[in-house]
Amino acid sequence: MCSGIEEKVAALIKERAAYGWTIVQSFDDSVMENMYRIDKAIVTHKLIVGIAPWLPFYFDGRWRWGDVFKKYRNQEAINAFYRFTNKYFIEKAHDAGFKTYIWTVNDPESAQRLFGLGVDGIITDRVERFADR
Repeated sequence: MCSGIEEKVAALIKERAAYGWTIVQSFDDSVMENMYRIDKAIVTHKLIVGIAPWLPFYFDGRWRWGDVFKKYRNQEAINAFYRFTNKYFIEKAHDAGFKTYIWTVNDPESAQRLFGLGVDGIITDRVERFADR
């Protein structure tokens, strides 16, 4: 982790008046906590891989005990990996007051399936594949 990166990112967002079009997201809880502490106006999203629907576990690089939707109340969204996103996850997120933007969706068919399930958006590396849709 780059020491002081959160302060540098927050300063850039403020300097460029980028609050309305910038989102900071991370798997790392300390990054999320630091961003919130530094500037509560910066929109933050928690990245996870997925949740275990039968137990209060979630995975964000390591297995964690607890309800992801109760732990991250300062986040606007909980964003999961597309292969582990299902209707249950989306409904739980929405019921808890979170949006969910699914990562990394690089094919239009997967995006269409996810939007059919009710996701709020997708994160992609291949925006050009969606240009004509």
